[in-house]
Amino acid sequence: MSDRVGLVFAPEARTYDHGPAHPLRPERVLLTWRLIQAYGLDQLPGVVTLGA
Repeated sequence: MSDRVGLVFAPEARTYDHGPAHPLRPERVLLTWRLIQAYGLDQLPGVVTLGA
């Protein structure tokens, strides 16, 4: 196992829609990213944000 984590941030995800029943709905992906930021998980040691 690695002690490094890469979080992929892609704001353009809000323009891609898999359909209303798909779990990766654009608003859900962006809300998940905001939750990650609110908890500071993107600032932990060993975490790298990609695509920001």
